[in-house]
Amino acid sequence: MHFWPKHLFQNANTSIATRGILVVFVTLLHYYALAQIEELPHLTVTARRYPDEPGTGATSHRILQRTDIESSPQRRLDDVLRSVPGFSLFRRSSSRVAHPTTQGVSLRNIGPNGAGRSLVLRDGIPQNDPFGGWIYWNRLPLGIVETVEVQRGGGAGAWGNAALGGTIQVFSPQASGNNLFLEAIGGNHGAAEATINVQRSFEEVDVFFTAHTFTTDGYPVLREDQRGLIDENAFSETELFEGGLRWRMDSKKTLTLRASYFDEDRGNGTPLTGNGTDGYNTNASLSHFTDSGEASWLLQFYYQQRDFNSTFSSADEDRGSEQPALDQFDVPAEAWGGSFTMNIASGKHHRFLLGADARRVEGATHEQFFFNGESFNFQRKAGGSQMLIGFFVKDTWSISKSLNLNMSARGDYWRSFDGFRQRLDLAANEMIRDDRFTRREEWVGNVRLGLDYDVNEQFRLRGLFYTGFRAPTLNELYRPFRVRSDITESNQELDPERLHGGEIGVGWSPGEVIDLNLTYFRNTLDEAIANVTLAQGPGNIAPCGFVPNGGSCRQRRNLEGTLVEGLEVEAGLEFGDRFQISLSYLYSDARITDSQDQPELEDKRLAQTPAHEFAFSLNWEPLPNWLQVWQVRYTSSQYENDINSLKLADYVIVDWSTVIKLRENLEIFLGIENLLNDNFETGKASNGLISIGHPRLINGGFRFRY
Repeated sequence: MHFWPKHLFQNANTSIATRGILVVFVTLLHYYALAQIEELPHLTVTARRYPDEPGTGATSHRILQRTDIESSPQRRLDDVLRSVPGFSLFRRSSSRVAHPTTQGVSLRNIGPNGAGRSLVLRDGIPQNDPFGGWIYWNRLPLGIVETVEVQRGGGAGAWGNAALGGTIQVFSPQASGNNLFLEAIGGNHGAAEATINVQRSFEEVDVFFTAHTFTTDGYPVLREDQRGLIDENAFSETELFEGGLRWRMDSKKTLTLRASYFDEDRGNGTPLTGNGTDGYNTNASLSHFTDSGEASWLLQFYYQQRDFNSTFSSADEDRGSEQPALDQFDVPAEAWGGSFTMNIASGKHHRFLLGADARRVEGATHEQFFFNGESFNFQRKAGGSQMLIGFFVKDTWSISKSLNLNMSARGDYWRSFDGFRQRLDLAANEMIRDDRFTRREEWVGNVRLGLDYDVNEQFRLRGLFYTGFRAPTLNELYRPFRVRSDITESNQELDPERLHGGEIGVGWSPGEVIDLNLTYFRNTLDEAIANVTLAQGPGNIAPCGFVPNGGSCRQRRNLEGTLVEGLEVEAGLEFGDRFQISLSYLYSDARITDSQDQPELEDKRLAQTPAHEFAFSLNWEPLPNWLQVWQVRYTSSQYENDINSLKLADYVIVDWSTVIKLRENLEIFLGIENLLNDNFETGKASNGLISIGHPRLINGGFRFRY
């Protein structure tokens, strides 16, 4: 039986949005005819600062279990997370080939930028890059992920800096005993991936090791009709090695030690453009957990080191040749940090979560620029250090069995120091600029107040008010960059961002047949850091220097006011034993409300923020041990830049996968991303060059557990 209306997909006059709606409608109609509605168990999810943190019912959550992740058509964690409404990276590109500096996380479109305004953690350890705040998603291959918890909104809460839009917590497998996990995958475009996890237990001690490798020949990232002789595939290669031990000191205490090394190399679409990163991570966690009412606690320490490099080029008009434009040959960064969290019960109705954390980062950029045809004229070095220290307390007050009040407060100390910027004339070997920047420091207080109420067995109500802040990253303060002909300068005078927001949500589970959640949210972000357009080239434009024809000069600047409000809808249904459907939708109105230096930006939509995002997923089990997954994602149009002159078209992506369990410990799978091979825009330069997303990607392989 054929149920796809193929003629509509082949008709050029059929809009992308219409095709997306048709895919969802026809698929729903087809499978509804095959099934009878049965009860769907209600799924309760949490996103936590602490493993058994109380009082998370007031926030908006989504959880992805290991089975959800492994059955997904996508092979990158960031692509899997795009099924969560409001999740996005700074650009639409997958981390498979995207530049790392575009992989900062945004939730609910709270001002996307390269650094991101959401905190990503793995087992409680921050994963945001020390220098730039972006995420190296290749460090989080699906084979080492057990579950992922996403908390949208909530301001600082217990997390402090960088958690304006929410938190994403990745949890590693914690099973004890001897076990082995092996996954091998191959695909088109030269894709190959392998992961091995081995654990050996010796009474109270588990020793574990992970090795992961990924490579792809990639694909073009520039629209076909605009390519020239210099354009080639954007490729990527990654290696990850990790090892550690878990020592169960007694029935309550566990010590976990972990160390890892990763390396990635990427080509960015032309011979002279690319980037690479290698890094080391070590961390230690000591936990004391109990099932009784006595206090539990968690102590963590970590060290992170990164060494990043990136090259940019300038192409001639017909893209027949290019020459170097900027060589960031060494961008080192380090971070040291730790935290202590305690969970204490006080009487029958109160439970307290309290703790402290600290993080120190330092980094610098070393780069050569202004190519004269034979060599670079100048070399620049800039960087600095930051210190962040925070204290928090949270009280979950169980007023009754159905009503909980959550109150939390947090204080943070932020300091930026040792900032500098130097410029060397390479021909004369003469220092022509040597600036030292004034130390800046500030104490910041934030609060969160939440209420969740079970009206009856069907209805749940919740409300939340919160504040938050984010300090500018070292990257935003000190590192300039270039994308084709567009130059963006850093700004050492940036102020921290401040958030005030709230949300109201309702949940409805009639007879557990359907689980529906609606959330209205409103956030104001003051002093939002944005890439602000100053002027168009060609010519010498301060502070960018020479800007080529068709290019633009931008600088990171604070916008006095931005507003993001919207509606979030999530629904889950089950049709019989074989069909499960989930739907999610996000509407957001994200605008600049106050820009004193450039009032023409007021009422402009924030860059990289679509108004509508929709995701549909169908899980179908035609036979026992055989699963098929269909997914459809729609994203409406958005603007590339702050002045809303560069518009990216809307798009629909259809993905599919199937998993067959041959034995209890062996399964094979096949996945196809962008099944219809649609072209979709991911970026647009001032000179009209359009970047595109991935074509049809096919992957298949096996998983073995022992």
